[in-house]
Amino acid sequence: MAFRSRSDADEPAMNLTPMIDVLFLLVIFFLFASKFREQEGRIAVNVPGVQQLRPLTRTPDEHTITLSPDGRVALDGIELNRSQLGARLVELKRNYPDVQVVLRADRAAPWALGTEICELCQRAGVTRVGIATQAQRR
Repeated sequence: MAFRSRSDADEPAMNLTPMIDVLFLLVIFFLFASKFREQEGRIAVNVPGVQQLRPLTRTPDEHTITLSPDGRVALDGIELNRSQLGARLVELKRNYPDVQVVLRADRAAPWALGTEICELCQRAGVTRVGIATQAQRR
């Protein structure tokens, strides 16, 4: 019985030419794209600036509690005492289950009052509470 030996030419081989073509096309594309970015930066354009970025409309489930240095508390600009604030938070949670509250406390405000406000939020069931901070300039 005669066995035929397979030569190297009969073995299957992967053709890498299409893959190399695609690779070169990608390299050329990125080279041209980077050139366009460079030219874009050279065009002198005076873009407008903004004071503070805020959304155009506020959803009903976003509210701000402001704590002044002398201990006054305001919800969305309306001054309230602590019991009124607690009742209003319960009402907001009932009307808007995903209510979100941001506490803006003055640096000189008593910290105990800030924790009391956080506790009022917790009692009302408001779980999305944030504390507003300001980035320090170096």
